[in-house]
Amino acid sequence: ADGDGGEWMSEDALYLGCRDGAESIFRTAKDDRNLYLLVETLSDDRSGRTRVDMLLGNPSGKDVKTVKISSSGSVLASDADISSSFRYGTSDKGESGFAVEIAIPLESLGLSEGDSLCLYSAMSDGGAVSTFSLSKKSDMDTWQHIKIR
Repeated sequence: ADGDGGEWMSEDALYLGCRDGAESIFRTAKDDRNLYLLVETLSDDRSGRTRVDMLLGNPSGKDVKTVKISSSGSVLASDADISSSFRYGTSDKGESGFAVEIAIPLESLGLSEGDSLCLYSAMSDGGAVSTFSLSKKSDMDTWQHIKIR
C-alpha cells in the first residue's frame, strides 16, 4: 500500500457523496494474503474536517475491523495488522483530494476466495453525515457486499 492509486485499473467502484461537496470512491483488490482497499476522496480540506469511517467484515459478523480516515492525513485502524498509506493529490480534472490505500490480511477478516466483504462507510465534510443508500451501521445485512475474487 503506497497511497498511489495509479495501478488501480478496475472500473468497479462504489461511490459515496456528501451534500457539502466531498465525495469518495472505493475500490477493492486482493492477492493471496491481503485485501486491498483504495479510498479516493475529493475534498480541499486539510484540517481533518472531512472524515471517512469504515467498518469491514465478513457476513457472519465476526472479525469486524474499523478504519477511520481524516483529511488531516491520519488513518486509524482497529488492528495493528492493517497497514495504510495516505497521499494528497489532484484528480484528472484538477480537483484537490486524497487517496488512501489500505491492506488487510484476508485471514484476519475470516475471508477467502468467493466470500463477500461487508462494507459500511460514513463520510462527513464538517456537516451532515452520508452513508451508502439504505445502509444502517447496526445492520450488516444493509452494508455493501463485495464478492472476493
